Amino acid sequence: MKKHQNLILVGTWELIREKDKQFEIIQFRTGLKKITDFMLEQDLKLTASSYAFHYWFKQQEQRLIIYSFDKGTFHITQRQPTEYTILKQTVTQIHQAIESNLFYACPTEKCELCPFKSICRQKNKVGSEK
Repeated sequence: MKKHQNLILVGTWELIREKDKQFEIIQFRTGLKKITDFMLEQDLKLTASSYAFHYWFKQQEQRLIIYSFDKGTFHITQRQPTEYTILKQTVTQIHQAIESNLFYACPTEKCELCPFKSICRQKNKVGSEK
């Protein structure tokens, strides 16, 4: 497999707030799913937001915040450089899987809304025919 050094992630920050000369990156969430400590620490979108902020502004944000519209609550975390390494490895592995035409199904209730469901269903049928 080829190693790809120049992968580019594209996205937006929902809100960057400067407060007392410190920066906070805020993401807004909706839905009834409870935000757990595990989810907060493992969230790749938060890690990517932190990494992009560090990359573009050459400084570290002081807080990453998820604000839940539904519950009116917020959760605070931070990211360390080791987590940026994990992010880069994860993105590279996902890219390699896509290039190798490897797709893994993770069925949820959102499958009906997925624009790739026809491809996913085709992949799932391979090997199941008798």
